[in-house]
Amino acid sequence: MNVLDGDSQIEIIEVTAQKRVENIQKVPISIASFSSERIERMALRQLNEVAEFIPNLKMSQTNDFSSSIIIRGVGSHSRNIGFDARVGLYLDGVYVGQSPAHNQDLLDLERIEILRGPQGTLFGKNNVAGSINLITKKPEDEFSGNVGISVGNYDLRQYSAILNAPISDGLAAKFSVNQYQRDGFVENIATGSSLNEQDSYSYRGQISAKLSDSIEINFSIDSLKSDRLSFDGEPITNTLGTLKNTESPEQNKVSFDIDPQEEREISGESITVDWNIDNDFIVKSITGHRDSTIKFKNDFDFSAQSVAFLDYVDDYSQWSQELQLISPESDFQYVAGIYYFQQDAFTKRLPNVGDETLSLFTGVPRSDFEYGASLSDPESIFMLAAFHPGILSTIGNVDTTSYSMFFNSNYQFNNDIRLDLGFRYSTEQKSVDWTISSIDPQTNIPVIPIFELANGQVIDKRTDHDFSPLISLNYQVNHDVNAYIKYSTGYKSGGYNVDFLTQAQLDAGIEFDKETVASYEMGLKGDLFDHQMRFSSAIFYAKYDDYQINQLVNLTAGTTALSIRNAAKVKSYGAELELTYQLTDYLVLNAAAGLLEAKFDEFPAGGSNGEDLSGTSLPGVSDFTVNLSVQYYYPIPVANSQLSVSLSYNYQDDYNTDLDGQTTVTLADGEILGIGHVDGFGIINGAISLEQLDNGISLHLWVRNLTDEDSATILGEKSFFGTRRNIYVNPRTYGLTVKYYF
Repeated sequence: MNVLDGDSQIEIIEVTAQKRVENIQKVPISIASFSSERIERMALRQLNEVAEFIPNLKMSQTNDFSSSIIIRGVGSHSRNIGFDARVGLYLDGVYVGQSPAHNQDLLDLERIEILRGPQGTLFGKNNVAGSINLITKKPEDEFSGNVGISVGNYDLRQYSAILNAPISDGLAAKFSVNQYQRDGFVENIATGSSLNEQDSYSYRGQISAKLSDSIEINFSIDSLKSDRLSFDGEPITNTLGTLKNTESPEQNKVSFDIDPQEEREISGESITVDWNIDNDFIVKSITGHRDSTIKFKNDFDFSAQSVAFLDYVDDYSQWSQELQLISPESDFQYVAGIYYFQQDAFTKRLPNVGDETLSLFTGVPRSDFEYGASLSDPESIFMLAAFHPGILSTIGNVDTTSYSMFFNSNYQFNNDIRLDLGFRYSTEQKSVDWTISSIDPQTNIPVIPIFELANGQVIDKRTDHDFSPLISLNYQVNHDVNAYIKYSTGYKSGGYNVDFLTQAQLDAGIEFDKETVASYEMGLKGDLFDHQMRFSSAIFYAKYDDYQINQLVNLTAGTTALSIRNAAKVKSYGAELELTYQLTDYLVLNAAAGLLEAKFDEFPAGGSNGEDLSGTSLPGVSDFTVNLSVQYYYPIPVANSQLSVSLSYNYQDDYNTDLDGQTTVTLADGEILGIGHVDGFGIINGAISLEQLDNGISLHLWVRNLTDEDSATILGEKSFFGTRRNIYVNPRTYGLTVKYYF
């Protein structure tokens, strides 16, 4: 528990971003650290809730099937097993994997570290946009624990417990468990259900064993299960996107004949061995295994009609092994490592196209065509065949094997100047065995052949090699201020577009090439006013070549198809500033701001209709984001406790969510509908806490989105059939958390 004791100097934050415990102000990386105390006081329960507090960081807020993490305007979701994420998520050094596993419960964490920019010389898996490290609290040699309960609006209920127990000298264990439920924010008036609910159960078990003065072993096992009605947007048009939606015109109401459903099972085990060998060298071994399975159903016509629904299952199983050699601290020190990663990914997707598809596209009841066909009318016979219902399918595997070696060193020339050099060499192989079919398996008849969906099988293998160097020069301006300039590189391996495609797309090939990034960064960090103020700043410029773009392209039938290809060039540049100022012994101000420009430098014929997108911004990029917060602590010695009050304001400037840069669309009746452009908005969060300074009961009264801001976060996004849909800020939530520490 973070407790102020009357010392007006800011507490030193230590991180392990460079595989050593270091003062965050000495690390030549643009890095943000989010403490367990802050997580608890602000009642943050899942990783995607942290993003609004960090400049130039975004995470999607709806379904976890295609969860995305974006740093400095660059990121992606990997709803496709042949397409990797750009931001790496790590749990105690183990790469967590693809999008369905990203939105983790924040269970018994010591801190979260957010590293911006390419990371590879210190991590086994290369990440072109950045990394997020979840660092858990390890077992300790004293008996302790806590139990907690939270209640709030939308019928929120959360139960948690942590037990830490020493077993013998040098051996301790810890078990943490969390159950979280909350009703949804969106009413499905067709079924009476509330969508975008939360219902998850997670646990973590840990054993720490100090076998000798030189060997320590940490074993961990964790699991998360989530079964909920998810959410993929509120339609603002009819299914085909031609007229305004009339089935559920109110915000936070939809009318779907099928409730979106999502089941996640995420689990993993890891063993970390730290071995102190001769001359203070350390050998570290991190062995990890993780499984992620997600089942996803969604009404992708976004209406009360029985037109079509998705039925997806994706499964990932991975092993990783990392070995590090960490040199003693000296004028020349380094970390050298080798890394192995194996992932077997399986997908089985069975969209069901219903009888009403024909009526949807023609405006004529299917029964009329059936009657015409009974009279041998050629047009009726053709239309029934062209829109034949049934089950489409894609099924197959994409397996990945990656080997790499990495090295990061620094040499201290004198008290003021340090040079960092590093590199990473990688070889990554992907193999695919995948089949797509538009032939109904029960009737053996083509399903909606008018859409020209593909039939075929792809068996292939590809290999990428990459050498990514890093160089950084660090200068100690004075005892409290450090500056650095850095050049770093990275790559993202190529892959395969294993999604629903047209025959033309399949015939043209589903493979895409690797992308690379070169990043330049300058930073200044330090403490001022006798360590009462701390600041961290950076300016950056990154250029991506062969950028892999994941987009929907328009088809002649009025529908869309997913395309993954290599855009020409993308550039991202801007600045970040984070500031902490301890005004008095008990009053702390925090400010963080980000400036950002991320755009396609060159992307001819990149639009969904073949437009030239060169010079257009990437979706979701705000020019300006800011977080302001204040924390006031009031000691209550007679109760051996403290009262704390926290208030934060998080603002993001306007941005565009449409890849083509559109801001309006004209409907069939001539009405012009605003899409794409989201106006800037701010969110206020607050908390009042009464915390025991030792064991006992602590209370946290919290509110998120205090003013009930209802801005859209995505405006007019297009779906397969052309439906335009919105996603809004989560409404005001509030509650009380009670914890007993022992």
